[in-house]
Amino acid sequence: MGLAEAIVFAMRKRIRGAKNRTLAEPVPTINLPHRWNQEGELIANSKPDKCHCCGWSGDPDIISSYIPWDVRRDVQLDGKNIISLREECAVCQLLNIIFHRVAPMRNITGTRVSIVKGYSVSLECKDRPYEANQVLLFTTEDLTGTPFEHYNILKTTIKSSDWLFETSSQWAQRCISKCLGSHGSCNQFNRGNNFLPSRLIDVDSKELGGDVVLIETKDIILPDSRYVALSYCWGNSEPECMTTNRSFKKNIQRIKWRRLPKTFQDAVIFTRSLGLKYLWIDSMCIIQKNKEDWRHEAGQMFGVYRNAYVTLAALYGDSSASGLRSSSMNNQLTKMADLCYGQYRCPIYIRQDPHYLTDNYRGSLSDYHQPNKWAPLLCRAWTYQERMVSPRVLYFDKSEIIFQCFSTIACECGITQYHTSLMSHPESSKSSFFNAVIYDGDDRKDDRIDSVWRRVIVEEYSSLALSEHDDRLAAVAAIAEQFQTARPSERYLAGLWSGSLIKDLLWRHSDMPNRRTQQNKRLCSWPTWSWTSLQSQVAYSIIPDSTVVAQIVWAGCGYAADNLFGVLVSSILIIRARVLPCLVEWQESGCSLLYECGGKWMYLDKQDRNFFELSMDCGDIGDRCFPVQQNFCLLEVIIGTSWDARYYLILYREEMESDIFSRVGLLIYHISGTQCENWDYVWREQSVIMDCEIR
Repeated sequence: MGLAEAIVFAMRKRIRGAKNRTLAEPVPTINLPHRWNQEGELIANSKPDKCHCCGWSGDPDIISSYIPWDVRRDVQLDGKNIISLREECAVCQLLNIIFHRVAPMRNITGTRVSIVKGYSVSLECKDRPYEANQVLLFTTEDLTGTPFEHYNILKTTIKSSDWLFETSSQWAQRCISKCLGSHGSCNQFNRGNNFLPSRLIDVDSKELGGDVVLIETKDIILPDSRYVALSYCWGNSEPECMTTNRSFKKNIQRIKWRRLPKTFQDAVIFTRSLGLKYLWIDSMCIIQKNKEDWRHEAGQMFGVYRNAYVTLAALYGDSSASGLRSSSMNNQLTKMADLCYGQYRCPIYIRQDPHYLTDNYRGSLSDYHQPNKWAPLLCRAWTYQERMVSPRVLYFDKSEIIFQCFSTIACECGITQYHTSLMSHPESSKSSFFNAVIYDGDDRKDDRIDSVWRRVIVEEYSSLALSEHDDRLAAVAAIAEQFQTARPSERYLAGLWSGSLIKDLLWRHSDMPNRRTQQNKRLCSWPTWSWTSLQSQVAYSIIPDSTVVAQIVWAGCGYAADNLFGVLVSSILIIRARVLPCLVEWQESGCSLLYECGGKWMYLDKQDRNFFELSMDCGDIGDRCFPVQQNFCLLEVIIGTSWDARYYLILYREEMESDIFSRVGLLIYHISGTQCENWDYVWREQSVIMDCEIR
């Protein structure tokens, strides 16, 4: 070990020691009742009454019970005491420790406790009721031959090494090998495909020592072409190794190690540890600031990530300088208590930071509580398609690795073997994506494909951040290209599909913008009928049985270099439908819609907004801010058959008496009885059928 490495090692050791000293109070001992023999059998007449405070029955499942609400109400942290916990109960003692040691460590005050699983305790903060804070209790795996092996305590391997590329790499290789060897559904994804990116980084050139080199892939022999892809946040700075027109010749000769930022260096080392030779990183393999090369390569993202051997995702880092991982799991562990059973002792640990798959999980790997705080990668639009399309992904969080493929998910510490698989969860985005457009089973249905595109892909993707808003289409192109394989007879139309175009048009802004703000502007180069024209999140309603009353006369898009998933250069949409003039009135509390009946302008159920959902796309049209009242038109699209709901596009007429419009909003009107008769009369008398060109 050199001097520099020795200094770094000593500093890390001192930092860990300082952390431990902050929790240097004596580790409590909890004595478990002698009711179970070493075979896990109950000793006769030894089972106690159920604890009236925490509900523990004395079962070996150490915390398998739950706290009833009427008791949980009183089990609160007031800064000094916990009310109503029994000192002689083992689980009550454990809860007391969690309150007095874990809650302060996590800066949680005014909490309630709830035992929700056989291995986790949830701290519920009054001030932040929707913020989960589960405490995972675990011990070492080596409990064989002791009574503790019969207790339902999470057992895991506690790693003592800070070195990322030894034990972690071995664990990752086992996950990848299992996927390649036994997951037929994952392997069908890449069956018979010999795609290679235009350029790759050679990380194992013998002539360059530890340096790397950019290569053109036309000379690579296919059997030796497996490569790793990197998914990361760029941050605000450009890496010194970035490939541009000026640096291209230098990069295909040699890229010195010192020019690589920390995340790239870690990716190179990890690729080598997997025994692979090639790595793909966008800022190095695409010629940056070269519009022609960017357009070509942006259209190849589907192939790049779909055919990667594995994708490394820098989950917690906010820039290329963050590195793949900041610490080992050993640095995250805090010993909370010793469980004693006769002569045997069992240490109980928790993590200082929450475990991501249990503490933040909400049904999708991209749907955690406040991911911008702990996983900036999940907030970036470009990285969404990277993790969705990749057959295998290794997520690097601060202290361990999470593996996800189309069949399963696992974490390095082993907790997920006790946790419900994300892939089996009905709301898992990657699972929905796989089942809808990749899995070739008999139960794949067109309506499910439509729904997954609208209510999973579009809704999630549109909420993510882009540095360049003009990349709105390009950053989802890889996912769209995969959907095309499941919709071979359809045309992709700027984020919508020809086979379901009418329903695809019925997107709405997630939040109502203020009339006087300049937020949520449209992208001028995008068609207003496409959700990609907004710089904000959109949502779709569930549409029940319905009758389509609008007709698509013509719809088409033109793309640069005829790449259907590349850069949009032109678009056209003409709809034949009934159109009714209307007024939209902007108010401080929202919008109201007025229509003409009998020579008078009438409010659309102003007294009961439950009857209609009025959503305006943005607070302005181009640079023209809405006045208090604005003339628009309603275009009738769908009439519900199982319930009385009508769907209308709200259009702005570009010129007086013209048939050229821009889309500005969506109206969903729920009507019944006399309302339905009056509304139908208005439409019959006041509306006209016309061909509307929407731009």
